[in-house]
Parts: sequence; structure tokens; C-alpha cells
Amino acid sequence: MLDRRIPFYNTILRCDYYKYKNVALPKGFSIVNYESGYERAWAELEYAIGDFESLEEAENYFIRTAEKAVAIERRN
Repeated sequence: MLDRRIPFYNTILRCDYYKYKNVALPKGFSIVNYESGYERAWAELEYAIGDFESLEEAENYFIRTAEKAVAIERRN
């Protein structure tokens, strides 16, 4: 459970150099790029930890922010 007594600070982290490493994941786990349809799973997680008042609110937020991120990525 998320401890809501700890203040939230919006933070942007910057990494000027990143060395990619091969990562060994446990059986059954994988790292994948975003695909349409993942927004529901993300919304369920965010709702479960209390970040949103409803699943619909969480899903709508994800869709709005994902669209912005995709647009930024396409420009780069």
C-alpha cells in the first residue's frame, strides 16, 4: 500500500550517459514496447494503489499522456 503521508514531489531525472546491459529476467517476464491495449492494465494498477478515483479516470489519463509521449518520440 502506498504511504500517502509521505509528500509527493514531481521530479524529472536526467541521465547523460547510459550503458545498456543485457538483463536476465525471471521466467515468464519480458520487457516490451507499449502496444495499444496496455492502458487498461496500467489503469488497474494505478487505481489499485489509489492514484485515481476510478478505473475510467486512470485509463483516460494514460491515453492522454501516452498520446503526448508518442508525439514527442516521433519528433525525435
